Amino acid sequence: MRTPLNAVIGFTQLLRLHGGQDRMRLAQYSEHILNAGQHLLALVNDVLDLQQVEEGRLALQLELVTLQEAVDGA
Repeated sequence: MRTPLNAVIGFTQLLRLHGGQDRMRLAQYSEHILNAGQHLLALVNDVLDLQQVEEGRLALQLELVTLQEAVDGA
């Protein structure tokens, strides 16, 4: 979880330093921040889902899936 959070913090600090000097750089930084934030959100959601499973609050349903579906999902 630290890696995407560090990216969010680091690129935000760079934005503060460079401001609106270079629109291309600003777009790149904001794209990195967005990607890192989405990655962090996915990690947090996974941790919360795992917590629910461990507490028995999330019901799992076994079903058949094709190997290709499992590989694509991973």
